[in-house]
Order: sequence, then C-alpha cells, then structure tokens
Amino acid sequence: MTVEIKTTCPAFNPENCIPGTETIDADGCCQTCTLDNKCNVQKNSTFLVSNGCISSTPVEITSCSGLCETSSIYSAEANALVHSCSCCQEMTTTKKEVTLTCPDGSNISHTYIYIESCGCKASDCSGQSTSLRRRRRRL
Repeated sequence: MTVEIKTTCPAFNPENCIPGTETIDADGCCQTCTLDNKCNVQKNSTFLVSNGCISSTPVEITSCSGLCETSSIYSAEANALVHSCSCCQEMTTTKKEVTLTCPDGSNISHTYIYIESCGCKASDCSGQSTSLRRRRRRL
C-alpha cells in the first residue's frame, strides 16, 4: 500500500522574526524562526471616570498589545492536531492613585492598575475549536 504524506508548513513571515534566527525545521521542509513577539505596553491618555466623578487632568492608561506565537499543526505521532497558544498579557503591574472630582464638588481618591511590562504567556488552547453551523434555506 502506498501512502502519500504532504507536509503543510505554518505561515512564515520573516518580518516577525528576530533577525538571524531563521532556520529549517527538523524535517527539512518548513522555515521557522524565533519570533520577535512585539508584545509591548501601549500608553494612552484619557480622563478617568468612576461613579460620576472624573479626573481633572488626563491620566496615562496602559494596555498590552502585540504578536505572540499561536499555531495548530498536525502531528503524525499523535495523529492529531497539536495546538500551541500564547497571549500578550501583563507581566508586572503597579497600583496608581488619582483624585477624581465629583459633580457635588467633592474629591475622592481612586486607585487603578498600571501595566509596567507585557509579555507572551502560554495559555491552554486545547478544545477551543470553533465549529460553524450552517442552516439550510428552504425555497
């Protein structure tokens, strides 16, 4: 019995690689590299509002944004798809305090979370497959 096995490589974009880390995988078929995760702290200024009270000046708010490695590839050994997932998330945070002014003129102290650094954290992506159901239209 003749069996044909076709290897399909995951998407490869050299722009997402740390320069000089491009290699060929163990099978000698697919290009791989060490990803430059580009998961970084993003900063934005906005007025904080809580319970109708607002900061008198804009406050620097942070978030994590960027590329982390996620893949789904067939494993002949497991005879299944092997998933690898990571999310761009906060690594270190601090609490900051700001004074908010309320409509009645009083001031309150408000504490919020400030992201100091971001990174790629492994997450469980097994069993998160999405199936689409299609409805048949009756004519």
